[in-house]
Amino acid sequence: MTQCSQIRKEATEPTPLLQPRKTKFTAPKLLSQKKPILIGTWNVRTLWEAGKCAQAVKEMQQYHLTVLGLCETRWNTFGETKFQTGETLLYSGKENEDDPREAGVALLLTKEATKSLMEWDPVSDRIIKARFESRFQKTSIIMCYAPTNNADEDEKNRFYGQLQSVVDKVPKRDMLILMCDLNATVGKDNRGREMEMGINGLGEMNENGELFTNFCASNELTIGGTLFPHRNCHKATWISPDHSENQIDHVVVRRRWRASLQDVRTKRGADIGSDHYLVVAKLKMKLKAKKRQQEINPRRKFDVSKLKTQDNRTNCQVTLKIGLKLHRQKKKIWIQLNTPGKYLSKPLLKPTKRLQEVERPTGSPGSQMIHGRMWKKEKA
Repeated sequence: MTQCSQIRKEATEPTPLLQPRKTKFTAPKLLSQKKPILIGTWNVRTLWEAGKCAQAVKEMQQYHLTVLGLCETRWNTFGETKFQTGETLLYSGKENEDDPREAGVALLLTKEATKSLMEWDPVSDRIIKARFESRFQKTSIIMCYAPTNNADEDEKNRFYGQLQSVVDKVPKRDMLILMCDLNATVGKDNRGREMEMGINGLGEMNENGELFTNFCASNELTIGGTLFPHRNCHKATWISPDHSENQIDHVVVRRRWRASLQDVRTKRGADIGSDHYLVVAKLKMKLKAKKRQQEINPRRKFDVSKLKTQDNRTNCQVTLKIGLKLHRQKKKIWIQLNTPGKYLSKPLLKPTKRLQEVERPTGSPGSQMIHGRMWKKEKA
């Protein structure tokens, strides 16, 4: 593994091509129910400059991030780089080293996150995926960088088609987290899209925003940055050349794990020489409580309001006398006060469930004495 403190071109040895690896059973968990973690996504414009990697690591440590997704890194090929401070960088770029240095995505991991890493896949120069060991469920993180709003339609379709194929390969039980610079603004109007976004977005929806929301709807995803109320300065992720604020960097989670996402906002104090702000999400695994199993024979209720009429009361009295006489002959007792209602006609009181009865016990002398008193009381 390459030791690197500044940039990739300063490394003394080439980074080896790594195979997907599996963690041990005792490996640390990325997510749990006890302790929340912070993850981030950031368009850094470039990492192909002296000091940019060290600055990214410094900001990651300052904001206590466990995983930091980086896009537009401009590193070609793919591999893994380990820094002297212990962090690990997984990067994916164009296939050849001599290709133009454009796009590029990466995941910067802490020591703990590296230990919980199960496997990772450098899909392309715009998409990278990693899978982590977590408590109860595995966690899959996808970092992607979409074409701009002015790009060709074919390029956009190719990107979303490739992203769809990556999402389809993620197991349904995994907690799926999508961190991305999609160059898409979704706005505040969520009419017809209540399941995909909230009402706390910024700006107006553009063409990329429509593609993005349709993608979320087809994959049951929720856009986290539109769910939490913040000031506009904490929603904006990019300052355009005309000094307008836009929300184009997003953190997206699978809909079933929406409750595990606690907050999403930008950190304007992070600096790496980019016109994009760092977007930080707070996550804590939350599972649905298991419902208690119903009792085998719970106490039943009867519609006693029908006893207000004289005819029903008369029928009830006659039926109760007959029922008690039959029980005395069969030497049975009731353990519930309202159980004689078993012999009432169903149209009268309509018991909702079967009633519970017990044979007269023939056990120890103590139990016979206790139940004998109950029997005498019932007989009287």
